[in-house]
Amino acid sequence: MMSIETPLDLPLVLCDANLLSRALLNIIGNAIKFTGTARESDGRVRVVVTTDGDQIATTIADNGPGIAPADLERLGQPFVRGTEMPNAPAGVGLGFAFARGVIEQHPGGALAMRSALGAGTEITLRLRAAACDRASR
Repeated sequence: MMSIETPLDLPLVLCDANLLSRALLNIIGNAIKFTGTARESDGRVRVVVTTDGDQIATTIADNGPGIAPADLERLGQPFVRGTEMPNAPAGVGLGFAFARGVIEQHPGGALAMRSALGAGTEITLRLRAAACDRASR
């Protein structure tokens, strides 16, 4: 099951829409892929978008297998994957590295990850809202 929650009055973000879309698809796709492999019948992925001042935060949380603490620091580097789990989905370790690079290249862009083995993973990306009047969109 996947759910998405966004505010009705979401501010604009100055970004490369194609690259940002691909980055989000990589992160959400990983959440779906790994959660589905680990929890076929009760897997959940939740996407929540919030605003705080000039920051827009998008959090992708799942109840998948989680990531070992030693792997958290290394993920996001090209060709690095977490410790293999049985029946792990195929991949080469480029999707998350690509996503991190895209997000961190945007003004105010930051990416943070928390995870616990057996309990899932939460990735939060932050971007700065465009400096414009919301009413003038």
